[in-house]
Amino acid sequence: MAKKRVHSRRQAYVEGSAARELNPYYEEEYDNGVSSAERRKAARKRKQERLARKRAAQRNQSKASYISAGYVVCLAVAGVATLLICINYLRLNASITSRMDSIAKLQLELEHQKAANDELRTAIDTACDLNHVYQVATQDLGMVYANQNQILLYDKTESEYVRQNEDIPEH
Repeated sequence: MAKKRVHSRRQAYVEGSAARELNPYYEEEYDNGVSSAERRKAARKRKQERLARKRAAQRNQSKASYISAGYVVCLAVAGVATLLICINYLRLNASITSRMDSIAKLQLELEHQKAANDELRTAIDTACDLNHVYQVATQDLGMVYANQNQILLYDKTESEYVRQNEDIPEH
C-alpha cells in the first residue's frame, strides 16, 4: 500500500492503514535530503516563533487587564446614574401605589354614600304616597281639579313679591 506524506502547520503524519504519529518538532527519517543542522536550525526558528507569540499574548493580556482612570470614572458615573434612576423609579412606583390605594378607598366611600342616598330616597318616596294624598283630597275633602275658567293668570310686577289686597273672587 502506498503511503502519502502530508504536512500540516502543526503536525506531520502519514496517511495509510498503519500510519504512526510523528513528533512535530523532530522530523525523522522521512526528511529526504535535509541535514541535521538544517533541522536544528528550523527547530530553533520554530521555538523562537513560539516564544514571540507567547510574549505577544502576554502583552495583549496585560493590556486587556489594564483599566484606565477615565474608564473607572465613566463606569462609576454610569453606576451612580443607574442607582439614582432605580431609586426614582421605586419612589414613583410607591407614590402611584399609594394614590391607587387612596382612590380605591374613595371609590368605596362613594359607593357607600350612593347606597345610603338610595336608601333615603326610597324612604322618602314610600313616606309620601301620592295616591293616598289624592284619595284624601278628593274623597275626604271634596277637592276637584280646576277648570279652565277657574284659573286666573296675573302679570308679574316689578317687585319681587305679590301683595294681596283683596280676597280672590270665587266664580
